[in-house]
Amino acid sequence: MKTNSLVILFIVIALLFVGCNKINEPPDNSKQSSTPQRSTDSEQSSTVQTSTEKPILIGWEANYTAFLEDLFGNKYIAMSDVLDGTIRTFIPFVYKDMDDDGVPELIIYQWPSITVYTFDGTVMKVGDERFPTGTEQFFHSNNPSYPGIFYFKLGGGLERYGYITIKDKQLVREELWNEDYSGWRENRIEELSDDKALIRESKRVYDENNDIEWTFIELIDS
Repeated sequence: MKTNSLVILFIVIALLFVGCNKINEPPDNSKQSSTPQRSTDSEQSSTVQTSTEKPILIGWEANYTAFLEDLFGNKYIAMSDVLDGTIRTFIPFVYKDMDDDGVPELIIYQWPSITVYTFDGTVMKVGDERFPTGTEQFFHSNNPSYPGIFYFKLGGGLERYGYITIKDKQLVREELWNEDYSGWRENRIEELSDDKALIRESKRVYDENNDIEWTFIELIDS
């Protein structure tokens, strides 16, 4: 009887020992570590898919510089190279991304025309617009919704306001509104566009004097 009691006691102790080991057994980290890994891969994939950054074509500025040198020949010089006793002509140009695709256009203003070029591996002409009155001004907006060029000119007894942009790789010019300064018209302001927001932005950039900041090429005739 005493022997049987010892056997039973031994079995109970053994069972308690095994149970304690299961309770204190460390967790299986392999399953836990695999879950964050899948989450990280998912986050990386999401970042790539939802990226909204525009691709920027490298080399546009160097190509535009070479193009300007070819366009004006040996008369294209730096301002610091100007010599005394020469005839000087200034040609304004500016780089401006008119279609918001990440690559600035080259805009050259040789009166009476503005000519726009773009770069897509090579320099290509988009188009030009004439402003023969000689009284024009050109403005830019800080609003990314309006990447084109706003303009003002005089003509026919009116102050004329408009907008130039690029649509479907074509240069597009839109008359926005006129203001009569002669005093004989019944309605002093005439809106020509249905885009009221564009008209308001035109008035704002004009009132705030947001002029295009041109860079000047100086041509020298000996």
